[in-house]
Amino acid sequence: MRHLLEQYFPVMRQYPSRIGNWVKYRLFHTSRHSCRELKVVSCVVRAPVPDVAGLKILFLSDLHWHESGRNLRMLEALERIAAETSPDYLVLGGDIVEDADRIGELPAVLTRLSRLAPTAVAVPGNWETGKRWLKPEFWDKLYADHGITLLRNKAFRAGAIRFHGIDDISSGDCELPEKRDPALVKPGSAPIAEVLVAHSPDTIIALDSGLDLQSYDVALCGHCHGGQVRLPFFGALYCPSRYGRHFLRGAFKRRNSHLKMLVSAGAGERRGSFRLNCPREVLLLTFRPAHHYRFRGLRTGSHRE
Repeated sequence: MRHLLEQYFPVMRQYPSRIGNWVKYRLFHTSRHSCRELKVVSCVVRAPVPDVAGLKILFLSDLHWHESGRNLRMLEALERIAAETSPDYLVLGGDIVEDADRIGELPAVLTRLSRLAPTAVAVPGNWETGKRWLKPEFWDKLYADHGITLLRNKAFRAGAIRFHGIDDISSGDCELPEKRDPALVKPGSAPIAEVLVAHSPDTIIALDSGLDLQSYDVALCGHCHGGQVRLPFFGALYCPSRYGRHFLRGAFKRRNSHLKMLVSAGAGERRGSFRLNCPREVLLLTFRPAHHYRFRGLRTGSHRE
């Protein structure tokens, strides 16, 4: 079955040689807004265009919602964090709900999430794409009814930022929006920040061919849960990625490019499972003006932008 998928859906193939194209970055730090229920991981990057300087993106992935006391407290904590940080955009990275019997709880959850920022966008995760009996139109309407734009191989411009959302790789139908809509690339148009959003970092690696990713500034991903169970001196026991633990969580930079990929450990886990040495987290990305940007450096070398 896997051989057939790779034969008819080339994007499903593994590309281990591409791991070397990405260098680990030291851009993350725990924010003072963190609390017991949810850690806020802050990342400051240089604004690619002047108009986005000072803007903030709150990235929430892998919520795996089920109405429990812990998840209700986490949602309340998220609302407090948004009130304190005032993000301009909310980005949902997929796997929004735990299981099909919890879908009825989503309208109330999405209503509260949509209030966290003036603009909200989302991409589907492997949970959404894996439920074949739930058609794409179902998810489009569910999010739209609550003021959230669902991006499945589509782009959406909000101010000086254009979000490019990609379908999850597990569906075999992920594609860069420009490939579908050449009108998105307009010569002579005003420069804007290009933010790529995908549920899994595997999707970004699969699409990292030639110069295909050169036009993007930041990529946001989740899916791996940071490994979820991490042992001292060993790290994560397991990571649901075809590249093992290479893109578990953290910040990565594409060599010979300005593109940075930020991978969140996510805010939830499947029902009945647990986290160990891997706190639930939400990512807060802030664009700083170029002259205020303080480079924190790579783990190896002394590269500067």
